[in-house]
Amino acid sequence: MKGEDLNVPSRSNTNLDDPRPAIYQQMEGYNSFVRNHVTNYCFVSGKDLAIRYTWDQADIQEAVKDHDYLKLPYTEYWVDDANKVNYLSDKNIFILLTQSQQRLFLSSR
Repeated sequence: MKGEDLNVPSRSNTNLDDPRPAIYQQMEGYNSFVRNHVTNYCFVSGKDLAIRYTWDQADIQEAVKDHDYLKLPYTEYWVDDANKVNYLSDKNIFILLTQSQQRLFLSSR
């Protein structure tokens, strides 16, 4: 039996492609609405949804131009934030630096 011989109704009705209710099918700004909700959900939950990768990434160079009112260049704030040392990491760094002065450490080497 061939597929062309099957008695299947044609898909001429384009409303079948969109599973949303009819009042939301032509809603203006729906794509932005979904994108914002997906981005917020991924940020809050820490989960990584595959749909996020269907959209283009932000252009960093354009973002720098948009934020020209700041004291430092926009990217410097990212660098400063990445290089912050909090109490816990500072304590771990201190332990690593003083570890080489301990007898137990020296005897195990």
